[in-house]
Amino acid sequence: MTIRAIRQTDLDLLKQAISQAPRHMTWLVTKFGAARSHKAFSSWFADAAAKAGLTDGKSAHGLRKARAESLAEAGATTHQIAAWTGHETLSEVQRYSKAANRKRLLSGPDRERKLETVMETGSETA
Repeated sequence: MTIRAIRQTDLDLLKQAISQAPRHMTWLVTKFGAARSHKAFSSWFADAAAKAGLTDGKSAHGLRKARAESLAEAGATTHQIAAWTGHETLSEVQRYSKAANRKRLLSGPDRERKLETVMETGSETA
């Protein structure tokens, strides 16, 4: 079988799977197969974190926020972050990007971060 034939087979399988998938995009379901609401998911996540011994208030929202911040710090655009995190508007994503840009501006390029800051007061160097 050639590479082209394999790609076409993969494409055909993907099309078949998509055609049989439900029209909604439910990724997280209950143990009975029903869609899980975002509030129920948040509660489930908090309970699972507590059972795992993570008692310092870990939440699904915090996980989403941490991912958005790490993407922003890595230089992702607001649209890329929104695609990853599922934000419907860019206003919240822009806040994460603004904070990351502020960090980047304050730290400057690697070369500048490695320079020592020397303050001179009269004839002494502090």
